[in-house]
Amino acid sequence: MPISPSPSRARKPAFAPDAGPLYWPMLYCALALAITSALFIIAPGIDLAVSRTFYSPGVGFPLGQTRSMIVIRNIGIATTWIVCIGLAVLALWWRLKPADVARWPSPHPWADWLFVTAAMALGPGLLVNLIFKPIWGRARPRQVTEFGGKNIFTPAWTLSDQCGWGCSFVSGEAAASAFIVAFAFIAPPRWRPLALLSAVLVTLAVSFSRVAVGGHFLSDVVIAWLLILLLLLILHAQIYHGRMLGPFKHWHSGD
Repeated sequence: MPISPSPSRARKPAFAPDAGPLYWPMLYCALALAITSALFIIAPGIDLAVSRTFYSPGVGFPLGQTRSMIVIRNIGIATTWIVCIGLAVLALWWRLKPADVARWPSPHPWADWLFVTAAMALGPGLLVNLIFKPIWGRARPRQVTEFGGKNIFTPAWTLSDQCGWGCSFVSGEAAASAFIVAFAFIAPPRWRPLALLSAVLVTLAVSFSRVAVGGHFLSDVVIAWLLILLLLLILHAQIYHGRMLGPFKHWHSGD
């Protein structure tokens, strides 16, 4: 059931005028994902051309040894761990001290927690690392013959056996950094622009570092962004305005 629904709103269909704005961003994001995917499938040379700009014959991807790229990657990994631990600690704290839930700067604290936790678990966790990477089996740039490796280059969305685990398509670190946008969804209105800008900057920095060091192709990171954004839009529409919560519906009122 919707969060704090009014009687009239609860009876309206999903595509009622007041619900429509929730679904159009999903449709636009899905369209962007389809167009972007088609572009990389039709012109796979884009991936090779972009990676080639960072490749030096006989050397590999020299930026991979620079301190700045290492620091950026470590910041991305640390951020992911901080978020995961923080969500677990927050849930435990609220259960032990339920009175503190009222201090959350939102009328629906448990729904906020569920939204962010589900986004992390289903996006970078399940969708990217447990489904996409092992199923598509795409070799990383530094592993393909074009850049001194031994594996065969395969375009985006092409099933292959060039990698068994921890593969290139799609980028887990780009997905994890894009996930930070979830906090812009739940931030107080006055902080929302800053939260969104910060998330975008982190996402661009982490994603650039992964392409620059030969860890991922451009399509790996761009498609990861769009997949995570689409997931965020779907989860937000359903958790805050839909009917998916089931046993969690009592969280709406903070009970």
